[in-house]
Amino acid sequence: MGMPIVIRFTFYTTTLPACVLGILLGLPEQSHGQSNREVQDLLTNVAAEHERFVQYTVHCTVEGNLENLTRFRPGWKTNNQSKTEVYCEYSRIDQHYVTVVKDVNEPSPKWRLQGVSGDLGLNGSSGGKLQVRTDEGFLKYLARDPDKTKLLLFDPLSVGLVFCDFLDGISAETQLSYSMGLSPKISSTLTDVDGLITWKSAGDTTIVFDKKKSFWPVLLEYTRGGKPSVTWDIGLGRFEEHDVPVRALLKCNLNDEKQAESITKIEFKWESINVPIEAGVPSVKRLAEKFGMTYE
Repeated sequence: MGMPIVIRFTFYTTTLPACVLGILLGLPEQSHGQSNREVQDLLTNVAAEHERFVQYTVHCTVEGNLENLTRFRPGWKTNNQSKTEVYCEYSRIDQHYVTVVKDVNEPSPKWRLQGVSGDLGLNGSSGGKLQVRTDEGFLKYLARDPDKTKLLLFDPLSVGLVFCDFLDGISAETQLSYSMGLSPKISSTLTDVDGLITWKSAGDTTIVFDKKKSFWPVLLEYTRGGKPSVTWDIGLGRFEEHDVPVRALLKCNLNDEKQAESITKIEFKWESINVPIEAGVPSVKRLAEKFGMTYE
């Protein structure tokens, strides 16, 4: 099942190219199971539905591992007991990508904001000043690997499409692009039972998509040595006229068996979808007031 036969697959925190993955998962590079056209049509539908999310704001309550958050606060690393609030604003139209996080476990929790809005770099924390920066060094610091989400933490739209790369910020667009390129080279099968499409690959990866709910994935399983190594369990709901994930549970156990399983549970509260987000100076005032910061 091709999808997380993910060209982007975190193995011991190493990103592996497709050719290595094919060997690793035992995939015959030129073997063809299900019609390539059917698989490509599925991925095209998934991509088209995700492309509808041009602008959005969402508040996520996270219990568990988000890995390293030191870019927001020195020494901040999470684990399965961590509790984190994450607020995201995203607009492809106005190049507005803002992430705000709060460590609920802190004695005096405060919001910490980083992002870009138009040509402005933003950085600040509640109780302090929201800094507006245009210097090249800071904007370069905020810039991301093109394979990763511009939201600086994780891509809410990539749930169920990626493996544990989710914690490293791989974007849904990147994953879908890689999967489309890889799917013709692997053996896989598709089944459709009452609108639930199951894509299963020869490499022990399975993803279930809900055709009746905008082709969102609802389950991903990758097994290694007969044991679950990665699982996604996703609950869908409605926000206005949109199908959206409202909860997601990610379990990762890719490393040494002596290491504890990484668990990340996310509750999504969508606040807006495809509503204009005014970027630049107007967003400075709005964000500062929303998160208790001063501004000039």
